[in-house]
Amino acid sequence: MLIQNITNTAQAPQPARLTSGSAPVVVSPPPPKTESKSDATEAKQSAVSQAAEPQPSPQPTAQQLKNVVDSINKALKQANRSLEFSMDKDTNRQVVKLVDSETGEVIRQFPTDEMLAISHAIDQVQQGLLLKQKA
Repeated sequence: MLIQNITNTAQAPQPARLTSGSAPVVVSPPPPKTESKSDATEAKQSAVSQAAEPQPSPQPTAQQLKNVVDSINKALKQANRSLEFSMDKDTNRQVVKLVDSETGEVIRQFPTDEMLAISHAIDQVQQGLLLKQKA
């Protein structure tokens, strides 16, 4: 892979490429386009305005989310698995558990119990710091 500056190709040497006969061939770029200063300024302003305004990602509709969840649940039922959604009471974070439907065993949990404990400890430290600042 070749990475080179495309804004000023006149200064960058062109890479040699091998032909079928294994002889290196230098591929010359097309002649530069002549554009007026106003065209170049407009192009730069357009690029800057597009970069400055991040395009919001489209939010899925409730029906789309329901369809996705239904398809996931169908796939999980075939494997005797189920998803459980809940809120952790100490940290108020969402918890998702993948559970074996037959045994009730938690196969995987997001976030893990360890991460929830760390989050809870950080919350306790922050509350202690806030109390010290108020006193």
